[in-house]
Amino acid sequence: MTAMRLFAADGVGKVSLRTISAESGSRNTAAAHYHFENKLGLVEAVLGFIRREVWDPAQRRLEDAVKRGADLRELLILGVWPSKMTVFDFPWGGDARDCLAYCHFNPDLQVRALAKRCTDEHMNCFYAAVRAKVPGLPDRVFDQRWAFIMTEMVLGQWARTFHHEHSPGPKEPMQWTEETERAYIEALLDYAVAGLKAPVTQWSHPNLSGPHTRPG
Repeated sequence: MTAMRLFAADGVGKVSLRTISAESGSRNTAAAHYHFENKLGLVEAVLGFIRREVWDPAQRRLEDAVKRGADLRELLILGVWPSKMTVFDFPWGGDARDCLAYCHFNPDLQVRALAKRCTDEHMNCFYAAVRAKVPGLPDRVFDQRWAFIMTEMVLGQWARTFHHEHSPGPKEPMQWTEETERAYIEALLDYAVAGLKAPVTQWSHPNLSGPHTRPG
């Protein structure tokens, strides 16, 4: 949990194994090296924990919902639960979310591959489940809308908070409470359902859609 908390706060690149050992209360600052050999091994262990506790159970719930014919809004709720709602269900949920976001955008390709492995199966299932609910949308239009919605669902608050905290000049800290988070998610779900069901206009630029917007 110490490593996940530190990665969530500062990113993988800025946290050393020595710092993690010290923060965890170990008198032996080489303890993390002994157990994980290197930082990549520790990242893999942290992301493995997040996958087992969050993403794999979420995928099973999503698959069950698909089998019983759940509506679009329920599929969206289940689909975004790992990235948006773990903060309500686990004391470490916010750290898990932020740690994974940092790993997805880490310059180290090995770290990014580990993050992708953590989330890919769920996200592929999520994409297919939502796509099946709007069969009338052309693929290009669906991929545009999926990209818009996923950008906000996966990165929205994290990206805004990161930008706010790392921008120059004095600033007030951003305050996310459970009440504001739940209200935000409800509004986001309204936006996603309405956006996916909206009429299709004639204009659709190829640079805004295509296979690169899809998971996998």
